[in-house]
Amino acid sequence: MKTKYAIFGLLFFMFWSFSSFAQSKKIISWVLDTQNKPLADVHILTNNQKTSITNSEGKLELIVQNEDSIFISHIGYETQFFLAKDFPKKIVLKEQAMLLSQLEFVAKKRKTFQKNIGTFWNKKKRFYVSGKAEYVLWIDNEYETEGFLKEAYFRVSRHVFGSKKLEVKAQINFYDSQKNALTSPIITTFSSRSKTVKVDIEKYAIAFPKKGIFVSMQIVGFFDKDKWIPIENSEHKFWFTCTFDEEQSHSFHKIKESFTAMRNHEHNTVNLMFGLSIIFLKD
Repeated sequence: MKTKYAIFGLLFFMFWSFSSFAQSKKIISWVLDTQNKPLADVHILTNNQKTSITNSEGKLELIVQNEDSIFISHIGYETQFFLAKDFPKKIVLKEQAMLLSQLEFVAKKRKTFQKNIGTFWNKKKRFYVSGKAEYVLWIDNEYETEGFLKEAYFRVSRHVFGSKKLEVKAQINFYDSQKNALTSPIITTFSSRSKTVKVDIEKYAIAFPKKGIFVSMQIVGFFDKDKWIPIENSEHKFWFTCTFDEEQSHSFHKIKESFTAMRNHEHNTVNLMFGLSIIFLKD
């Protein structure tokens, strides 16, 4: 009887292993622009946070599950979405066009004023948080008038890699007060020795709502010379700088669709040192 159950168990394990293996596959594709030229450093992200980067020939390779959703994004180009089971052998990215709202804004030539808002510019006591989550800061619109985002700022720690210099790759997201995404992820790169990160985002024509906006950054991986290391496979830790100079916490970890309030180990209120430069429209 024991032998019978052992054989049954072995058969079940082999069937389960085969089924799991059968659901996984390696996708290989080439990413080009509309002139049929290869695009290097295109970012590939799955719903399971697996990442990859195209090489100088525009080639991408990634192990995925058949049910995975895959996002293809590159600065200045429209983001594309595919299901793994229908993933094409060739992908053509189109340049991102200026949005109508921004064209109207320029055409009207309305008077504007520019302000820097957020906790990036605070000078109070600091604290550091690390992890692989997406970090989010809520920024209020204290001017109660609409505007457009010009630049995003992030304060980070440069001491975690020692003397070794790496290129860090991150994605930036923006959400409205209902936590709906306002644009596709924006990909940026910077040196691991950086203390601050400044990203020009004016060309994306992202509106700054009257209520305010969520801005987030998530590290997706590192370039060690020419070698790409996804964050999930990396031994390197990354740190974001926080400030205590706030009465109320506006900072969150975003895991899947959930926003969880962030505090330090002593449960003190802390906020990520993120900031935005915004062009406001005068009435």
